Amino acid sequence: MTESRIDYRVWQKLGDLSTIVYAFGLHQSGEDIKENFPFFLVKIRKRVMVCAYAIDKELAISLGRPPRICSRYCCIPLPLDISYDKMIIPQSEGEKEMQNLDAHGWNTEGGLTVGVRLRVVLLTSLLRETRVEKLIQQSRQMQKDLPLFLQRSPEEAAAGAYRSARDEGRAFAHIEFTYQEFLLHRILLKRLGINSRGLIESSLEIVTTLLDIIAMQTQSAQLVANMSWDLCYIGLPAAGILTSKLLSGHSPQISNLLPAPLPANIRSFAIQKLNLFVSHLIFLIAQQGSRFIRRVLDHIISPKYPQLPPVTPDIDLSENWLDGCDLDGNLDFMAWLDNIHWAQDPLLNFT
Repeated sequence: MTESRIDYRVWQKLGDLSTIVYAFGLHQSGEDIKENFPFFLVKIRKRVMVCAYAIDKELAISLGRPPRICSRYCCIPLPLDISYDKMIIPQSEGEKEMQNLDAHGWNTEGGLTVGVRLRVVLLTSLLRETRVEKLIQQSRQMQKDLPLFLQRSPEEAAAGAYRSARDEGRAFAHIEFTYQEFLLHRILLKRLGINSRGLIESSLEIVTTLLDIIAMQTQSAQLVANMSWDLCYIGLPAAGILTSKLLSGHSPQISNLLPAPLPANIRSFAIQKLNLFVSHLIFLIAQQGSRFIRRVLDHIISPKYPQLPPVTPDIDLSENWLDGCDLDGNLDFMAWLDNIHWAQDPLLNFT
């Protein structure tokens, strides 16, 4: 869907999406259509609006453009946590199914349903329109208010308590909210030059949680390919931050840009997670990014080499994959990610 932040087609499609939303009245409450439309159409209408709103926020924040759909002018209620199968039943039976939901509309069975995903995505997307100084506090409070089956304890996660397929919902919700904190800390770094410890902590948490999800899916015989978007879109930026942090203690040209090096135990943990993370980057665009991470890991694990050799001349990359990024000079892997050509990998092309 996206070529780069300067490609007009991205913004043309985003403009078309917002125009369709408003033209069909999806931004309105829709109370007047409940009596005249089938139950499933009313519910799907709400889900389409949630998806459009979330995509608008994802592209606006990740690529640095103003959003096209503002929640202040829209009615975007949380969709009910019911499956598509239950949507197509008659409305009278559908009302009975609602009795299986709690007072806030979440399912009481503790499953990671499509409804759960849409509700969490909508909550986090709404947060992205909130003032920066209150974002983290509201995000953490909102996460605490989730149902118990979506809450994740850091202590229990570290102890390996979340290993079953049913715990995937906890990991999914956790990574969505952690990604909000990551975005905030990264904005502070890019716009104000504030390099907070929270950026490193959220990056490590994202990579760790993604690996936990992969482990759960492997145990339940699910396709890891379903993780392609999260690994590339969320995981690569987080891994890039960690890689740059690890490299700061080994490359004089960037050591003055980052705060004190990581403690030895955190550094060792990050290296282990990054080594495992890059082994799952099997997609074309991700493999290009993983070469940088592998190169840095080889460098910091083998300190006998005093300086990192030039990156671009001796590795097998296409001519324009870095898009002018000076990795030899400032090793700004994140600048490449900001201008990444996602559409060159068919697995990530949603058109």
